[in-house]
Amino acid sequence: MTTGRKLCATRGAAAGTGRSVLVVGVLLLLLAACGSGGATGSDEGGGAATETLNDSAAGESLGPSLSDRDDDGVPDEADPFPDDPTLPGIALEGVIYMNTTTQLWTLDVDTYKISQVGYFGWHPTPYHNLMEDIALDAHGVLYGVSPDTLYTCHPGTVQCYKIADVPIWVYGLTFVPKGLVDPSNEVLMAITSDGEWRRVDVSDGKATLTSLGVCGFGGGGNGDAYSIEGIGTFASVDTGWGCSIYELNPADGSAVREICPLPAYKGVFGLAGTGDTAFAFDWNGPIVVIDLEKKQIIHEMKDQWYPWAGAAVRTEQHGE
Repeated sequence: MTTGRKLCATRGAAAGTGRSVLVVGVLLLLLAACGSGGATGSDEGGGAATETLNDSAAGESLGPSLSDRDDDGVPDEADPFPDDPTLPGIALEGVIYMNTTTQLWTLDVDTYKISQVGYFGWHPTPYHNLMEDIALDAHGVLYGVSPDTLYTCHPGTVQCYKIADVPIWVYGLTFVPKGLVDPSNEVLMAITSDGEWRRVDVSDGKATLTSLGVCGFGGGGNGDAYSIEGIGTFASVDTGWGCSIYELNPADGSAVREICPLPAYKGVFGLAGTGDTAFAFDWNGPIVVIDLEKKQIIHEMKDQWYPWAGAAVRTEQHGE
């Protein structure tokens, strides 16, 4: 299933999407109706897996108020598989994750080396889907969205497991740290094709999208976004004459300030960052490195030809 993506310009033959926003605490409502899972995989997206989610309950202590009964490093309240130590997997630190509609990749933030992780595998559906964007929470749990489904994906095996149906296409996906939209939980936010900034609540396998405002300044379709605790929330925005990177108010998606215009790049569908650096991923392949403090491009990787559809980074970073 394909559609044109209205984002910083029309993307020819781009994949359509439906993305939602997931409050981590609300994930418990979904887990109560599900079973257990396990996965293996490779660069070719192969591997066997059990495909249901586990019930959630208190377990061993992980800090003052968190428990992690399968001892996998992800607290139960944020773990779609709280009884399976092999899932959901934890993303690496020091790298940006980015995706095409069929593959997961990483970019080393120091060396700029890109590496293919593998092809997405889809559970429980037997057919190949299209991944429109990805997002990482504070614990390194990877989520992704196809035209009609929200998934959690193992960042090593790239096997993806259905979390919820989503009702509309959305083009940008990011977690926002706790305290910015919700006082107690980080929240998964989405950007729709008309630029709305939405949160998703998941219950009984269904995602409900709630509009909190308009991303940027309401200039039509928008691209990706990312948010890091103590650094800010940023998005690629359609200015009408190309893309530009803006800092956003995460409470309503409104523009705080323009960071760096990118008039030469009209399909920035992936955006992520670390510290004072942002990485913009263009649908036509180039990767643009932006200094957020100097508000300028500091490096361009024009020799890349992969059709980037999204990017992600943890909402909490250490050692920056």
